Amino acid sequence: MDISPEIRDKILNNEPVIITFRQGQAPGDILVLTAAIRDLKKKFPNLVIQMQTTAAPIWENNPNVALCRGPVSVGLLPSAIDMRLNYPLVNKANQCAKHFIHAFKEEIERRLGISFDITAFKCDVHLSDQEKGWINQVEETFGYSEKFWVINSGSKNDFPLKQWSHVRWQEVVDALEGKVQFVQVGEGGHNHEPLKGVFDLLGKTDTRQLIRLCYHAEGAVCHVTMLNHLMSAWEKPCVVIAGGRESSAWESYNETTYLDTIGNLPCCKSGGCWKSKKEECVAMEDTYPKCMNMISSADVVRAIEKYYSGGRLTY
Repeated sequence: MDISPEIRDKILNNEPVIITFRQGQAPGDILVLTAAIRDLKKKFPNLVIQMQTTAAPIWENNPNVALCRGPVSVGLLPSAIDMRLNYPLVNKANQCAKHFIHAFKEEIERRLGISFDITAFKCDVHLSDQEKGWINQVEETFGYSEKFWVINSGSKNDFPLKQWSHVRWQEVVDALEGKVQFVQVGEGGHNHEPLKGVFDLLGKTDTRQLIRLCYHAEGAVCHVTMLNHLMSAWEKPCVVIAGGRESSAWESYNETTYLDTIGNLPCCKSGGCWKSKKEECVAMEDTYPKCMNMISSADVVRAIEKYYSGGRLTY
């Protein structure tokens, strides 16, 4: 426990306590943290929670947070508790079969000496009524007002092993032409090769725009990335091309179709390999890991189509 017994007792007695949480990792990690903050506040409503993270826009309009700031914490109120959060449970991900959401929850519980429940298996993102009323970015940019899916076919420089073949991504788009309209997104500076037959928003969505885009989308398809966590907030379909790096127990949500190959190769026979760089992979085929090559474009197309054949979505 990182706090004094006196402060802990105040929290347990539901007295006002100002607490600042700091988290400096990628936006996807910050999205997952929103679930734990939602349920911490639900259990202890008099906590005054401040967030200092790398993705402050994720916290906008969030009723559970008093103040949010980016990497620089200027303007935060003096706190009784100032805590930098990590998620050490990830080191046991192959053994514990727990979701990423529980990692932040358990870390907060351990360090505050309290307990609370996860009440919803999804991330917690909020739009204002004004934002909900704005025309969506696809219609505004391309004049297209019909249904669409968001597609993120790229990867970050520090995680190239998450990448699936661009040729196969294009095969997915081509196979669903006339049925599913895709909108390609991706952060500028990352590895994103443009696809044909899609609406191109590469490098054109900031964090808040991406949140609104996913709110309006029918579904999404991506690697293991922020997009999967964002779609969970809206309880919308997401097809994730995962390979053998991370298990479905750690990353998948109820709406997710998680295409992994864990258990199929010696290198991931008992869980995800958690490798990031190509030189670390023991099963490379040309420029991609074998675990990703084992997933065909037909597998992804079928995964998307099942949301329609099952009646969850309609063309």
